Formats: sequence, C-alpha cells, structure tokens
Amino acid sequence: MLYFSAVNIRAIPSYGYKREIGEKIQEIDDDEAAIVRRIFAMYLQDDYSIVKIAKILNAKAVKTKRDKQWHMGIVKLVLTNPNYVGKVRYAMNDASRYFEADGHYTPIIDETIFYQVQTKMGSIKRVV
Repeated sequence: MLYFSAVNIRAIPSYGYKREIGEKIQEIDDDEAAIVRRIFAMYLQDDYSIVKIAKILNAKAVKTKRDKQWHMGIVKLVLTNPNYVGKVRYAMNDASRYFEADGHYTPIIDETIFYQVQTKMGSIKRVV
C-alpha cells in the first residue's frame, strides 16, 4: 500500500518555488519567481491576454516546471493561484470543504496585485 504525507501531496511546488527533498517549506526560485512577476505584470499592467502571455513565454523559450511549453491553461493557473500570495489551498476538488490558510513561506506576489488580477479576470466577457 502506498502512503503519502501532507508534504508529499504536491510533489512539484508551484512555478516560482522550489523545495528540496525532505523539506516541508518551499522557497522562492529567483529565476522562476521573476517570470511569475512578469506574467502578472503583462496581464495587469500591459493588458496582454492570457494567450499572448503564453506566446511570449514560448517565444523566449521559457519552459514550465514540467519542461513543457506554456499554454492558456497554465498561464491562467499561475494568475489564479493563491499560493503566490502565501496561501495554501486544501480540498481543492471539493468545493464544500475547500479552504485556504496562510503558508509558512515567502509570497512572490503582493496581495493587492493578485486581487486586482482576480477582479480583472472576473470582469472579462466571454464570447461563445
């Protein structure tokens, strides 16, 4: 039988963070964190679409944590991940049990910027 501790539930830290094997607290990966900050700036300040951000990252040969190309879904995951403001998410697959708690690591994004992005994303009209 295979058992996982709470530390190993997410073996790969979010883009912008690193965690050594056996460590419980993730640390900022400076190179990746700079990309995370740039993604937020491109979306909020430069008014780039999520698709355009992915194209820019791919054109600059920036790879994801899994050494893949960027696409709309991955950029959106970065922009909506509360991990970047120091929050840890629990029960993500169960809306009735979902909650966030303060993590014990350094945030990459300021909360004001993060929530401005959330507001902007919520105000975009989708064309079907």
